[in-house]
Amino acid sequence: MTYLSVIIIAYNRIKYLKAAVDSVLNQTLSKENYEIIVVKNFVWDGDEYLLRNNVKVLYSDEQSIGPKIAMAIQNSKGNVILFLDDDDRFLPNKLKHVYDTFDQNKTLGYYRNNFEIIDSEGKVRKSDFFRNSINKINQASSIYIKNDEKIKLISIRKKVLWPILLSASVALPPKCFMHG
Repeated sequence: MTYLSVIIIAYNRIKYLKAAVDSVLNQTLSKENYEIIVVKNFVWDGDEYLLRNNVKVLYSDEQSIGPKIAMAIQNSKGNVILFLDDDDRFLPNKLKHVYDTFDQNKTLGYYRNNFEIIDSEGKVRKSDFFRNSINKINQASSIYIKNDEKIKLISIRKKVLWPILLSASVALPPKCFMHG
C-alpha cells in the first residue's frame, strides 16, 4: 500500500508556513493516506495548530538542509516522500495524483511534478510546467540529483532516496542512517 510523507522545511521563515501546511491539509486525498512533517528552527504561536492537525513537528538548528531532510525521512512513515518549501503550496489534487501514480506503478522510483510560480498574494505569476517524467528504477540503475532546489519538484520512493542520502557529501547525524 502506498503511504505518503510530505516534508516541509522551515528555516527562519514563519510568514507562509501556515498556508503551506493548509495546502497539504486541504487535499482531495484522504488524510489516512499521508502525513505531514515540518522541520523548523523556531517556536511559533502556530505550533498548537500544527499539533492539533496531527502534523509532526521536528526542531533543528542545522543551517544546511541535508541533515534536516534526513531527520524528517528518518521520522517518516511513508514509502513515498514529497517535499514542499515553507513558502510554497500544493494544489488540492496534488497528493491524490501522486498517490495514484505510485500506487499504479509499483516499480516507479521517482516522479517529477508540475509547478506554477505564485506571488506573495498567491496569484499565479508565470506558469512553467515541466513534462512529467516517469523513471523506472531497478537494481542496476543509479540516480543523480543535483544539489539545488529542484528536489521540491519530485516525489520519490523512500527506498530510492535513502541510498542518495547515505552517499551525500553532507555530514548526517549517525542516527539518520537507522531506518526500518
